[in-house]
Amino acid sequence: MRPRGYTVSDETAIYGRVMKYSVMTFSTMRAFLKDRAGAVAVTVALAAVTLFVAAGVAIDMARAYRAKHALQYNVDQAAIAAAAVAYSEDPSVDPDIDKMEEVAAKFFSANNALSEDLVVVTEPPQFSYSENTDDLIVSVPAKVETTFLKIVDINEIRFTVSSTAARPKWGPLELVLALDRTWSMSASLNGTPRYKTLQTAATNLVNLILENPNAAVGIVPFAMYLRVDGNNPVTNKPYVDETWFRKPDLKPSNGQMCYPSWKKGCSTPTYGCVIDGIAQTCTGPETCTEYGPSYCVPYVNVKSANGCFSSRASKLDSIASPTNPPYWGLDEICNQTPILDLTKSEDFGGAGLSVVQGRIAAMVPVNDPLLVETYIGSGLEFGWHMLEPGQPLEKATSKADATRLGLTKAIVLMTDGANTVVPDSDTGWWDHDDLSPWDNPLPSQRADNATKSLCTNIKAAGILIFTVAFSVNDADAERMLRDCASRPEYFYNATSSDALLDAFERIGAQLQSLRVKG
Repeated sequence: MRPRGYTVSDETAIYGRVMKYSVMTFSTMRAFLKDRAGAVAVTVALAAVTLFVAAGVAIDMARAYRAKHALQYNVDQAAIAAAAVAYSEDPSVDPDIDKMEEVAAKFFSANNALSEDLVVVTEPPQFSYSENTDDLIVSVPAKVETTFLKIVDINEIRFTVSSTAARPKWGPLELVLALDRTWSMSASLNGTPRYKTLQTAATNLVNLILENPNAAVGIVPFAMYLRVDGNNPVTNKPYVDETWFRKPDLKPSNGQMCYPSWKKGCSTPTYGCVIDGIAQTCTGPETCTEYGPSYCVPYVNVKSANGCFSSRASKLDSIASPTNPPYWGLDEICNQTPILDLTKSEDFGGAGLSVVQGRIAAMVPVNDPLLVETYIGSGLEFGWHMLEPGQPLEKATSKADATRLGLTKAIVLMTDGANTVVPDSDTGWWDHDDLSPWDNPLPSQRADNATKSLCTNIKAAGILIFTVAFSVNDADAERMLRDCASRPEYFYNATSSDALLDAFERIGAQLQSLRVKG
């Protein structure tokens, strides 16, 4: 008999000991069976013990397998986080091994939330790096306390979970960041406005990606409307003069527009209303999304098209035939941050990174009451446009060349809420649940259906989708984003500011061809 506390690392040894115990038990049974004077009850009891031991082995081994599988994911992610340290270095330069080891241990400690009832980590993560293969290995020794195997003096099952990750290799990449800048992004989380945290996370990501000379990054800020400015680099014509853009009719400066009484939610004198899911106390009916009494405002003197436009209601899930129908330009001044087409570090005279950083820094929440709601599909739609050659954005690599070069195309979609509106027509009108409560399906449901269909079609086109839910308190919206991602590990549910920063960092690791090898 071995002393108590004896541990077994090899599953074969465990089964060997159990089988030896079982053979001893069966031998005893045979002796009893030959003895006619033996009681049947004793024989049955011995058989029951054997069956009990066999069942116990299966249960304890199943628990160990489940624990090992659960721990493997955390170890894989720690290895990827450690490999990400090599991002800022030229692939020909030796990586900072001490830093990689520190990051692996810190990441595992911060993210391993497995209960000790399931598995006990017996030692800190072990780290090694192979200079010959540029692989790093993270190993975590662990154990599972047994229940039934204690009968045969096996009190715990020990094992080691290891993960090998390859150091990142530069590869061609076209990446679009489709980022929510609706009114709700102005709300604070953990003491910081959400949009400020997003700016930091997105800037960190593009700083990383654009160190790759073969990478290009585009930005699609979205709310209800999108906006383009400047010239098409292929045709050298202003975007607003392209055939895909339907210029609005220009207005005189001496007219007025009157709004009807859409909803009784805004009442005098405080005009309490909800803007993009956030309760507000407004100064007057003109600042409410859900309008109260009818009122009139002067026309804005629009001297030229300002580049703002809406999605097409007749083709919500498609980018086909962008000139038929064209995208309808907005006839109001809007403060929507413009789209930035795919940009490399070498662009703009070598100032490409600064241009991308500047566009992200300009992304403040929309505060115009007519523009603040959320249609997630618009961000996906033009992210898709940006990654396909041809109108309206024409800098993308062709599919044939992308295949030849091994180029990856990807979209990172970040939103902090659910769809609240949907385009109602190709002329720029919008539908809202509170404005069309009789619709079936409701406008928000139609927006969700269009968003889901866009996700399916984009993935079918060979484009990767990463999704980030930032403090989303809507189960249906969270599920939609989870299903939209190309793989389960490409979805991030960021419930805090730190979690958003971590999500973008981990997406960077995934985009830079990090892969777990075993």
